[in-house]
Amino acid sequence: MRKSILLFFMMAMCSGVFAQKIAHVYPSKIMEDLQDYKDAMKDIQSMQGEAMKRLSKMDSTYKALVNQYQSGKNADGSPLSDIQKKILEQDIVDLEQRYPKAEQEEQTKIQNKQQQYMALISDKIQTAIKKVGEAGQYTYVIDGSALHYANGGNDITDGVRKELGLEPLSTN
Repeated sequence: MRKSILLFFMMAMCSGVFAQKIAHVYPSKIMEDLQDYKDAMKDIQSMQGEAMKRLSKMDSTYKALVNQYQSGKNADGSPLSDIQKKILEQDIVDLEQRYPKAEQEEQTKIQNKQQQYMALISDKIQTAIKKVGEAGQYTYVIDGSALHYANGGNDITDGVRKELGLEPLSTN
């Protein structure tokens, strides 16, 4: 009796699983073509360039101070006084301490901006996936890049691309 009840529940669970519609989507094939993504990447590259300019300026200033200290001369060629040497030493030490902090701050600022952009873009793609999934009456939509094997199946990537105003990848 217990075996027949267990068999009944197993059959009921299996029939429920087979009745569900499952699709997969490849978000990376969508993201790289979105104008929002392209604009975000341009902005990030611009931020990186500006950060490099600021850090390069600090580095140039540091090198100039070190050269001046090592030469022992002012810009006009006159020898450095002891007070001027002490001030240069302090400026050099200050820059040595500030540079790594400035570099870390620049990296953090860029990473935070990149995370903000990716969250917004991911939300936009997720909303489109949900719309296409609901329209197709899918129970589950799985990220196709996480699949180890799929024999055919319902790839809704082109439907999501269309929802986002992009051209489909396939010619079906």
